[in-house]
Amino acid sequence: MWAIIAAILCGIADTVQLHIAKSMQRQGIEIYDQIRAKIRKEPLQIEGRVKKPFIYLAGVGLNNIEPIWLIIANFFGAYPSLVTSMFGVGLVVLMVYSVKVLHEHVNRRDATGAAIIIGGTLILGIEAFFRPEYAEEAINKVASYLFTIIFGLLAAVLMIVALRTKSIKNIGLAFGITAGGFGGQDIIFKMLGQQDLSNVIGWFIFLSSFGIAFLAFLFTQLGFARKAPASILVPAYDTAYVLVPLLYQVLLLPGYEIWWTTVLGAAAIIAGIFLMRGLTKK
Repeated sequence: MWAIIAAILCGIADTVQLHIAKSMQRQGIEIYDQIRAKIRKEPLQIEGRVKKPFIYLAGVGLNNIEPIWLIIANFFGAYPSLVTSMFGVGLVVLMVYSVKVLHEHVNRRDATGAAIIIGGTLILGIEAFFRPEYAEEAINKVASYLFTIIFGLLAAVLMIVALRTKSIKNIGLAFGITAGGFGGQDIIFKMLGQQDLSNVIGWFIFLSSFGIAFLAFLFTQLGFARKAPASILVPAYDTAYVLVPLLYQVLLLPGYEIWWTTVLGAAAIIAGIFLMRGLTKK
């Protein structure tokens, strides 16, 4: 019981830190415009020219030390969705930051959608207390990499289609899902690697998780660089971050079953996302 509580607390700490990091990255993302303007020798006027690169780099720093919470959670034997199910909690932090710092508007529909997302993630978290222990070591390592490759190919198609539409809503959705999907797999590969760090294979899997985490970071930055608003990209990230590990466990974790609470929690997350302004017609 205490191990589950500790893992959930790590999940909450992880989501709060990552959401703050992504908010700061979105706030200071104009640094790419400055670099491009200098290369092309074009004039560029950006308010807070000194402050914004600092904010961006601070967000990058917070983002890169975030995996420590996943490593700690794995020491408690947490299966991936137990940690990722807490991720929606960080959306509250994002909304406060967006309103107070980024001056983005959050209306009643946004707040309702966020509340439903949080409710869905809490359902999945409470469900964890009633789950049996699973033999994570029985997961097929080759199948895990195959899962990641297939996800990457599908995500690539999604991003290409979104870019061709030239819609910031579609771009935010596509890049958010891609980044969140890789982010959710980060903890999976850290878990698989930490199971046996006494051999080369274990270390290879563990270290490759940092490459997967980098992909999550990279596609987040690319989405922001394409002017995707945080109110679209981050909720999409959250959805994939929660649902991809669930799909992974259903396919590859022996004995893992979908309960009615699993369906309810996942459905609440999706419904909450579609209630938020980023994915609805204005």
